[in-house]
Amino acid sequence: MAELPPKQNTDEKIEEWRTEIIELLVEMAKWSSSADDPLYIMKRLSACTARASWMRNKLVRSGARNAKAFLSGEIDPFITECDRQFRTWSRVGALLRDEFEMTR
Repeated sequence: MAELPPKQNTDEKIEEWRTEIIELLVEMAKWSSSADDPLYIMKRLSACTARASWMRNKLVRSGARNAKAFLSGEIDPFITECDRQFRTWSRVGALLRDEFEMTR
């Protein structure tokens, strides 16, 4: 993972991370219509949350003024959405487990 560049290059890094977050949200939107295993999705969500937390940490440490809007407008809502998706897919996994148990 790349370190945050000097303050004057923070705009470029924010744009790069914005694109990454959008790509991750698009991926999440496709999960409900895919055959992906809930365990894979849970692992993916864990990775997404860790990545967003890492971005957040780097931006907070940078002290850049433009970072605050990105944090509150995009990083924090993304982490919240990851949490919501984690709870949803956790429930899907539990339902699949219950269904399996009933067929035994």
